[in-house]
Amino acid sequence: MSKLKRSESGAIMIEGALSTLFWVPLLLGVLYFGSALVTALQVVQVDRDAGHMFARGVYFGTDTAGYANETLLARLGQQLGLASVDGSGNVTGVSTTGPMVIILTKIQNVSANACVAYNGVVGGCANVGDWVVTQRLNIGNSTLRQSNYTPSGVPSADLDPTSGVVVNGTNGNYTYPLYLQDSSLRLTGFNLITISATGFPTDTPAYLAEAFLQTPVVPGFPGSGGLYMMTIF
Repeated sequence: MSKLKRSESGAIMIEGALSTLFWVPLLLGVLYFGSALVTALQVVQVDRDAGHMFARGVYFGTDTAGYANETLLARLGQQLGLASVDGSGNVTGVSTTGPMVIILTKIQNVSANACVAYNGVVGGCANVGDWVVTQRLNIGNSTLRQSNYTPSGVPSADLDPTSGVVVNGTNGNYTYPLYLQDSSLRLTGFNLITISATGFPTDTPAYLAEAFLQTPVVPGFPGSGGLYMMTIF
């Protein structure tokens, strides 16, 4: 086996140095996208679990009973920062300052029949034919993101502070007609469910679960800064 000449040895060093310009970014990209994929799958799972629980009637209110169920959900999202943890590593509840929020929304499409049942007039309700919010709960850090379908948010005066159910903001009573009339309760750009005589009926609740996880911004990598997932039941 012949020895390399001095000039050839130097060329190999230069080629090796130049090749790092290719394989180092490639390696970093593989590590980043691999980690991001695992995290995205975790967000999807927590979002689906939350939506499934919400649709099955699990109560997530802010009182003692609801707090216990929120804590259970926090354990599912502990690795994503949804949980508040004490010094011994025990989950004590949901973190309201962490990097994650889950937005649970009960919705329905308002029919003319619902309006007639309220005031006897077919055209007397502003939200007939629209999807509206009938319940809204934020679990986690609610400052991170609004719902994709109510980007301006639902006025807090329209929601019961414990259960998130739509109420009349003027007197605090549960008011069936409020979501028939109040335009601030309409969903924006929601077309995921088709209303038809043979399909999904009007005045029937559906359940949205939206999850957002704030992630570090990595220059040059698309999608860094946050992961958003949505499921519907």
